[in-house]
Amino acid sequence: MNFTELLLRLMKLIAADKGINYYKTKTPSDILALRTFMEKIYALPHQENNSSNLKLSQVDETIYKVNWTEYFFLTAPPIVHLYIAEDPKVTVPSEEYIKKLNEVLNETSPRTLTNYVIVHYILHWLPLLDKKYIELLERYGDQGKGTGKEKEDLPHSSGGLIWRSEERLSLSP
Repeated sequence: MNFTELLLRLMKLIAADKGINYYKTKTPSDILALRTFMEKIYALPHQENNSSNLKLSQVDETIYKVNWTEYFFLTAPPIVHLYIAEDPKVTVPSEEYIKKLNEVLNETSPRTLTNYVIVHYILHWLPLLDKKYIELLERYGDQGKGTGKEKEDLPHSSGGLIWRSEERLSLSP
């Protein structure tokens, strides 16, 4: 099963759970738009050694269509909110990469960008959902999680925030 098939099956399960007729939704065309967007993002040339450090608020000003501060406040666990509020320095790719990323973001519909965020959020929580969702994810995983960049489709960015915030906060049970 490839990543597109995983998304289609996942959306069918969610629609059934919500009592929605999957076949009356825009899901297939939305997934096609999502995959097209992802392919463009993954095709951007990226040089690992050409990154720089910016404050999170500066990243918000650099990548025009995404407010990363708001995104992290919405998706990261509350334990890291104080860290995010301190406007930490983060590593960002080269200016050239960000310029090309902005071009892709500008030509992508807000609906597709929203779907991208929602899908990553759902995939992140999938292992904690009902058994049928876990089995779907395991079937996908058993087949090597796709090829190439599809292996990176599950989000990991908030993990670094948690680690950094735990260095600075004293956690109580």
